[in-house]
Amino acid sequence: MARLLISPSARAVGRLFGPSLDEAQYLVNWSRRHRFVYVEVPKAACSTIKLTLQRIELDDRDYTPANKHARSRSPLLAPLSAPREFLEALHAKDVLRFCFVRDPYSRILAAYIEKLAGDDFERDMRLAELGFSQTPGFEEFLTVLARRGPGFDIHWARQVDLLRPDVIPYDFVGRFENFRTDFETVLARIGRDAGWIADAREHRTGASGRVKEIGTQARALIAEIYAEDFKRYGYSI
Repeated sequence: MARLLISPSARAVGRLFGPSLDEAQYLVNWSRRHRFVYVEVPKAACSTIKLTLQRIELDDRDYTPANKHARSRSPLLAPLSAPREFLEALHAKDVLRFCFVRDPYSRILAAYIEKLAGDDFERDMRLAELGFSQTPGFEEFLTVLARRGPGFDIHWARQVDLLRPDVIPYDFVGRFENFRTDFETVLARIGRDAGWIADAREHRTGASGRVKEIGTQARALIAEIYAEDFKRYGYSI
C-alpha cells in the first residue's frame, strides 16, 4: 500500500479515508466511463448491484466472473486506481454517487445466517475472530458485538461507518426494501434499463422474512449497536 501512495492525489485520498483506506479500496466501485461512484454495504444487495455494474462497464450482459467480489479482477475502479480522477468524481455534478442501505435488524440477521450459521468458506476464521469455537446463538453473537464494537468485520460494521457520508456526498441512497424500484432509478441515471439487472441471489438468506423471530433482548442489542444507522437512514427501532 505504501508504494501506491506516491502522488499528491494518492496521498490526498489516503488522508481522506485515513485508517479505513484499505476498506474503501474494497467497498468503493466507480466508473469514469459511466460517471458513477457506488459504495457497497455487504448484505444490502451488493452482489446483484456489483455484477450488474460490472456487466455495464464491460458492455456485456452475459459477463459472469468466477468471483464478482474479487476486487483486483473487477472492471470497476477503486479510489487508488486513478486517485486524481476519483477526487474529482466525489464532487463532479455529472457523477452519480449512490449506495443502498438495509434495515439493521434484517441486515445483521442475514450476516449471521450466512457468515456464521451457514457454510461460508471463512466461517471458521470469523468464529475464531469472535472468540467462538462453534456457532454461537444469535443473541450471544450480538453480545460480543456490543462489547467489542462491530467495526472489525465489514459484514457487521455499522452502515454509516462503511458509507462514510462525511467523505462522500451521496446523490441517491437506495433501500434494500425497495430494491427493484430504487435500482431502476439508478440505472436510468446512468443510461441503462432494468434489463441489465443481474440475477445474483446466491447469498440470499431469507432474513427479511425472519425479523419477527428476533427476541426482545436481541432486538435491544441491535438497537444499541446500530443506533446511528437507525437514526441516519430512518429505520424504526
